[in-house]
Amino acid sequence: MLPDEKPKPSPDLRSFVRKTEVKLTFGTGGDYTHAAETAEFTLYPKFALNATGVTTTVKDGVESKVTEKVVVKDGVLKGYDGQEWTQSKLTQQQLTTLQTGSDPRQFTYLMASLPDLFAEGPDANGRTHFLADSAMGDLYGLLPQNVAEQIGKVVPAAAGCALDLWANGKGRPTWIGLKAQAPAGVLDGSMTFGSYR
Repeated sequence: MLPDEKPKPSPDLRSFVRKTEVKLTFGTGGDYTHAAETAEFTLYPKFALNATGVTTTVKDGVESKVTEKVVVKDGVLKGYDGQEWTQSKLTQQQLTTLQTGSDPRQFTYLMASLPDLFAEGPDANGRTHFLADSAMGDLYGLLPQNVAEQIGKVVPAAAGCALDLWANGKGRPTWIGLKAQAPAGVLDGSMTFGSYR
């Protein structure tokens, strides 16, 4: 089922877990960055987030790893960049933006609005499969911030991106794949969603 309007925070989706995997390959020399993040979101009644990401980078054959954490609780954002923690108070507007923007149904809504959308289903389990092409820039706001920043350095906003999305009967994505290619590199990513409450 396709959402015909932007999803709004409500009791019909309170929380979920998202696992993101993104591999960004630079040029042809074998250098790459691989980011893996597990994030637990609470969307309703108050926004909260607990995310841990590990970024592995290989440059000139040398591997390095950084573990980052983001926690949002009671209106306070705490972040760990691999070396130190920072903390800041979020405004109500920032919290509302996070609450709305983090709703995974935004992806299904975005897919529904794209031209050249291919949709198949629902199948016997109520799942629908969507395939579409988008511009990379349309997706930056829906990706983890550190991942979006990394991608933006290599794949320009105007670059084409192939999207592959499976959604359940309530318009909630269960799996999303994205692929993009630019002269400077190749992006291959996926998001898996579960534990919907």
